[in-house]
Amino acid sequence: MKSIVGSLAVAAVLLLTINASATTSSPVIVVHVTIHGHAETVQMPGIITFLPDKVKAGSVVTFKIRNADDTVHNFQIDGYQTRDIGPGGGRALISKVEFKRPGRYFGSSPSDNHSGIGGTFVVT
Repeated sequence: MKSIVGSLAVAAVLLLTINASATTSSPVIVVHVTIHGHAETVQMPGIITFLPDKVKAGSVVTFKIRNADDTVHNFQIDGYQTRDIGPGGGRALISKVEFKRPGRYFGSSPSDNHSGIGGTFVVT
């Protein structure tokens, strides 16, 4: 009987420890990214917007990317890059990027032939 009670006590302590560690980890923040292109007749780069546009250092972020332009783009930030995203609302995802340090991170579309399309994501 004592061994059963002892085993239950150990199991309860382990369960509480597991639950405590699960609740102290950072929740994943979803950031919506939209790629806005530029008209071919206009000599200015398109932009990339973030919503929200800033998070705290230590945050874990999932980027949900939408290409609102009428041409194919991809998206890159902090060393992570998507596949090509189709025009007119194509979507992609970059999951669980941890931003450990504060700073300004430039999101870009490398497939856009270095036209300067991009936007800034801030980590405080």
